[in-house]
Amino acid sequence: MRFDRLVTTIRENDPDIVFLCEFNRGLGMSMVNALKDRYSHFAIDVGLNATGLESSFFIAYRGELASPPLYIPFKEERKGMNSGFFMFETPDTYYVTTHLKNHEGTEEDTRAQLAQLKQILSHIENEWIQKRVVFMGDFNFERNSQQYQLLMEKGFIDRLSTGEETCTNAMQVHMDNLEEAVVSESIDYMLVLDRSQKKSQLDLHIVKSYIRDEYLHEALSDHHILIGVLA
Repeated sequence: MRFDRLVTTIRENDPDIVFLCEFNRGLGMSMVNALKDRYSHFAIDVGLNATGLESSFFIAYRGELASPPLYIPFKEERKGMNSGFFMFETPDTYYVTTHLKNHEGTEEDTRAQLAQLKQILSHIENEWIQKRVVFMGDFNFERNSQQYQLLMEKGFIDRLSTGEETCTNAMQVHMDNLEEAVVSESIDYMLVLDRSQKKSQLDLHIVKSYIRDEYLHEALSDHHILIGVLA
């Protein structure tokens, strides 16, 4: 029901790169057909999984690739889902996209997320001296967490403020448990790391996908859209 509005939203904003997570792979080719006049490269059916969910990523890119894209499954397995991170290289940038494990407030969840982050960082650490890195996705942790601090210590720049809402549980509460408290979350990211003398700038803003207290049936997603412009 939301597909046509999602296509319209993408086309109106017209980004050079589109990254969607929790995207139904059954709609992958339909999305390719809807956007193939705008983009030269697509990644669908990423991390196919015969016994559960795939990674549920959709990526579209227009421009030149400097090397073949990579999908790397997490060593820290996620039950029922083939999760990992997707990476592609352009002439001046490495783009890394992921959807980390859900965090339900336990120490085990923190440990698992840190293990996933460290695997990603270990993979790209040898590359980021040569090119800037853009790291984005649903990280499932807040901007005051141990996981967030790890990325800041590595030199990544975040243009959103702690507590700036990117996601809500309002739709889930509305559907499943009206007694549960509605909360806002700040768990979606687009970070940049540039150790060159040029020091890239990232202008980041949020396009709202929902109005939390009304019209939930018209929400495009329970996550807002992040749009970044690199300079």
